[in-house]
Amino acid sequence: MRLKNRVYITEAGAVSAAGTGVEEFYRKLSALKSGIAALKRTCTAKLRTKIGGECRPEALIESLGIESLDCPPLAEKIFLYDNPKLLFALHCIKQIFDSGAFKKINAQNVKLFTGAGLEEIKISALMEPPERSARVCQEPPAAFLAEILSRFFRFGVPPATLVSACSASTMAVGEAYRNVKSGALDFAVAGGTDSMLSEFAVNAFNSIGALSEENSEPEKSIRPFDKSRSGTVLGEGAAYFLIESERGLEISGNAPVAEIAGYASSMDAYSPVQPDPGGLGAALAMTRALKDAAAAPEEIDYINAHGTATAHNDVAETAAIKKVFRHAAGGVKVGSTKPYFGHLVSAAGAIELLSVLYAFKNGCPPTLNFAEPGEGCDLDYSPEAGVKKRVSAALKNSFGLNGQNASIILKKTNGKIN
Repeated sequence: MRLKNRVYITEAGAVSAAGTGVEEFYRKLSALKSGIAALKRTCTAKLRTKIGGECRPEALIESLGIESLDCPPLAEKIFLYDNPKLLFALHCIKQIFDSGAFKKINAQNVKLFTGAGLEEIKISALMEPPERSARVCQEPPAAFLAEILSRFFRFGVPPATLVSACSASTMAVGEAYRNVKSGALDFAVAGGTDSMLSEFAVNAFNSIGALSEENSEPEKSIRPFDKSRSGTVLGEGAAYFLIESERGLEISGNAPVAEIAGYASSMDAYSPVQPDPGGLGAALAMTRALKDAAAAPEEIDYINAHGTATAHNDVAETAAIKKVFRHAAGGVKVGSTKPYFGHLVSAAGAIELLSVLYAFKNGCPPTLNFAEPGEGCDLDYSPEAGVKKRVSAALKNSFGLNGQNASIILKKTNGKIN
């Protein structure tokens, strides 16, 4: 019997500074509204960067209806306010369940693939005397996140966790695609979650020169590919997708909103904190993804770039796109949606894949704050509002620290998410 191994996205859930739920997320992108603002949950007195793409845990906990999880023997209770990564992931996946997409799917046949970040360290706890100190790390280890989520939603196939910095959630979706395409699975939930808006994380990113320190106008702080760009800004949140095979669609009755057509990864092996200046590793990931999709560069209408607004990434990514797309580069729209919600690190690729689904429905979202191209940045970065270029096929790039690269190709289908 022929394997029905084309791979589709049928539903999604999202939490970010640009909105909770797909519908609100789409509205914020359509309104060209940035969610970057002054940080409220993090003490910024000693930080050079005092802004970020913050979510509201209180509202999410109220909506979720639970404040903690029992998780023996790991912990007597895991309090969700102190574990925002877990909170964001729970909320996202519950959105997918609440949509009715699982009505005919047996959760025992579902495998979770999740991108995850490193555990957060509470610097203040290190400074307390032993008799008063709180736990230095209140989060469960990253390796436990997928198990906790799978147990909560009763997914019956052992989960997979990807810890590969800023490319983690794109790799999670890509590995889910490979498993479904191979016929090993008919159903997967894939995406990522992260929160690095702590004193420790912000200071760490400041120390490598990655963050903008322009705190006076937060919504204008991230300027990808622009001459005046000054660095990225961290965000937090999550996005997860229900991924199904053709055979899965027959079982679930769900409508596909996009086909995952190709995926690939690569390794720069250049520097822990900088991409290869010529974009060699990034170009290799894109080239391999196109080959996997059996697609020519001319077929891609839109590239959702990693686009961090850092000095090194934007030039290297532009060079990589020009290597791969050559003559097609002048006709493809390139954009970064990080100015809407910040850099979600391990969840960046997933929330930006949702931006691609937005583009299928509404046209390319403009790159906010882009005014004048920087040196070496000479592509069409979709600066104008109301870009209505028809998008039928798109490529999403994610490039992580240590040169971990991932590219994934989506094609539009006739289904709808909201």
